[in-house]
Amino acid sequence: MRTLKAKHVVADFRARLTDFELMAKYDLSLEELEKVLAQLVKAGLLRPAELYERGLFYDEPQNRVLTRSSGRVYLRVPIPICLLDDPTRAGFLTDLSYKGFRTRMLNIQEGEEATFLVRADEVTQLKAFELTAICIWVNPGERRPQDFQAGFSITRIEPEEVQKIDSLMTLLSFGDRNLMRKKTST
Repeated sequence: MRTLKAKHVVADFRARLTDFELMAKYDLSLEELEKVLAQLVKAGLLRPAELYERGLFYDEPQNRVLTRSSGRVYLRVPIPICLLDDPTRAGFLTDLSYKGFRTRMLNIQEGEEATFLVRADEVTQLKAFELTAICIWVNPGERRPQDFQAGFSITRIEPEEVQKIDSLMTLLSFGDRNLMRKKTST
């Protein structure tokens, strides 16, 4: 049996790859994927609640607060984001909550705190807004800039910016990608 890098599987799992995407990426059968995920839980790299959250009954964002300290949404459209002081350090916002967010392609160090410009105006009618956050984890990915991910905890945000986060979460969120979607005929 081949060896998988646990940190890559965990990162992909948390990036909300579907079971089918995980199976294809790591060349696993459904039974093998279930074993891998069970081993990650046993090793303490995933919480059992994270597996349960992906299930049929946890598609709605309000249910995710049962397994997370704050509900988060996954954005259908990545939002451009950059450091306010250095716009050349830019990436994309991929998921969002009132307490934090995840980015792709934004090269940053764990523990680094910065003020960010969220360029919501590039994909919505909302105006760009600022927030300050500290990087709490990074995953450099597999040598490609688009694989670099980072997670942030928001440390300062103005009340009017909270409304913009709420609007972004409402406008651009989607449910659990693991659920089969029924095609409707028109």
